[in-house]
Amino acid sequence: MAAQLTTLKAAQADGMYYPPNWRPEMGSLDKMHGSHHLTHQAKKIKEGILIVRIELPFPIWCTGCNNKFALATRYTAEKFCVGKYLSTPVYKFKMKCHKCPQMHEMRTDPANFDYVCVSGCRRDVRSWDMEENGQVSFTDSAERARLDNDPMFALEKGKNDKNVHDERKPELLKLKIQNAKKHGDSFKLNRALRAGLRYAKMHESEATDEEKAMAKVIMAQKVKSASSGGKKAANKLSGAKRTLTLAKLGVTKSKRAKSSALESESKESAPAVPSCKPALICDYSDSSEDES
Repeated sequence: MAAQLTTLKAAQADGMYYPPNWRPEMGSLDKMHGSHHLTHQAKKIKEGILIVRIELPFPIWCTGCNNKFALATRYTAEKFCVGKYLSTPVYKFKMKCHKCPQMHEMRTDPANFDYVCVSGCRRDVRSWDMEENGQVSFTDSAERARLDNDPMFALEKGKNDKNVHDERKPELLKLKIQNAKKHGDSFKLNRALRAGLRYAKMHESEATDEEKAMAKVIMAQKVKSASSGGKKAANKLSGAKRTLTLAKLGVTKSKRAKSSALESESKESAPAVPSCKPALICDYSDSSEDES
């Protein structure tokens, strides 16, 4: 990994252009040109302000236009240090509302691992108590540990939950009846909807009256052309197929007849040649007749 980083740094250094008037005692190119390596982000660096891009850590309300902005809305903000909590710096962000001239100011809160609205905006507080609104609250970790380790507590809690369920049964039944009256049976409604879609799709795929009439005219023309040709047309077609096949093979009846006639004429005109045995190369023989 270190070798790769070294190679990248060397490539970046080689890619920089150093003008002819540059000397090593001038330092870096940024120092020579009087610029900062952060370019536009450091236009207020002399005042201790850095231009950064920030996302809202929580939803806020603007006190100027009274509009609500959602979580993770991005702003271009000025960032500067306003103090320290122990050894951790506390940063402040200043940004302009994109719907009015109001300026929003927020700062970090290292003690509580959070952000705090300073001016120009207020935090959107969302609190919901499940028990106050008639809901069953979630079991926290301490209660879950006690349920696992204390059987009597688990038995008592199970009995209390059952009593709550029995008490709320009439309310649940009323809600089910109201829902059925308002919306009906969801299964039957879904079934009827799908059946209607299938019926519409089947009729859309059928041919129209104009297409059926055109198909009848085309079929009548095909029947007339087939009846007028009859067997002759079929014979011609089959003969043409056979001729093409023989032509591809290079064999035809006329050529066969001519070739057979030429062969018979050549046999009749040619004189009879007596058959002769090949002459012996020497008179030597191993047979007993020659010895005698």
